[in-house]
Amino acid sequence: MLGARETAPVLSYLHAFHAGNRADVVKHAALDAVFRALRLQPRPLHYLDTHSGRGLYDLSSAEARKTSEADDGILAILAKKRRPAAITPYLDLVKKFNPPSRIRVYPGSPAIAAARLRPLDRITLCEKHPREQAALKENFAGDERIDIKTEDGWSVLRTGLKARSDRRLIALVDPSYETPADYQDAIALAHEIRRAPRQSILIIWFPILSDGRQQSLWDAAFAAGGHLVSVNWPAPETGRVGLLG
Repeated sequence: MLGARETAPVLSYLHAFHAGNRADVVKHAALDAVFRALRLQPRPLHYLDTHSGRGLYDLSSAEARKTSEADDGILAILAKKRRPAAITPYLDLVKKFNPPSRIRVYPGSPAIAAARLRPLDRITLCEKHPREQAALKENFAGDERIDIKTEDGWSVLRTGLKARSDRRLIALVDPSYETPADYQDAIALAHEIRRAPRQSILIIWFPILSDGRQQSLWDAAFAAGGHLVSVNWPAPETGRVGLLG
């Protein structure tokens, strides 16, 4: 059961500890596929990232090496001679951020958006953590397509869903899920799908946990209607406790 909604912001989460892990590979490969498909259409796009992080990550940093999650994620996949054809464009993009001989920089969702979207498109990046805000602004300084907001990403997205625009909305929702509030906000967003602008795309990342708390989020999205696509990796395992996929 979800606990009471927390009102105080929790800013302890830093994605640098997890950048390039298995979940990132799935999330970013899917996001890259969306960008590559929609930029072929003439309609301008608006990408909104509710929890942006710093956008670019140094895989040799102390944070990344403390967990070494990238070793079993992006680095392991790039080391394979045979890779799934569907994610080859994404893997090629990761390589472009690095010299030929070594993968040190991992592009987060803001960097993928900046690389794939066109001059006519717009990008809104939301980040509340002061340290990540500063890095985000430094990493994307000078890109006139990008608007960096320091307020709550959930609120920015709710405003964006109500706005009427000629741009097609693509929103990535990727909170830390460290607090019950993240689940409650994600479930509330799922209930709002029916009110989203026509042909908008909402990409909601969530962990698959053994206690099944993610089921309420899935049920809310399914009940709201629209076209739902679920991408899970790895396939959920049974008999384990904690994070399954």
